[in-house]
Amino acid sequence: GMIGKIRSQMWLVLILLGLALVSFILCSMYLTIDIGNSFAKLAIFHDGEIVYKERHHKLLVGNVDKLYKKFLFSRAILSSTRVI
Repeated sequence: GMIGKIRSQMWLVLILLGLALVSFILCSMYLTIDIGNSFAKLAIFHDGEIVYKERHHKLLVGNVDKLYKKFLFSRAILSSTRVI
């Protein structure tokens, strides 16, 4: 009946949420930004390995936006030796 359909739908939602969580954990990319005195260095990490890196004299929001569109990173860390 109706309760059986609701339970089936709830299980389906839980399974999909579980798969999404596993996918998030296993496929996560991370952005690191190191702003030094001469350059801002950006790197994308996946499974503890650098998979992409670039450097800029001046860091712009557009630089980070392009990386996000390309790699869909889930977390970021920022380090700076100067005032941001």
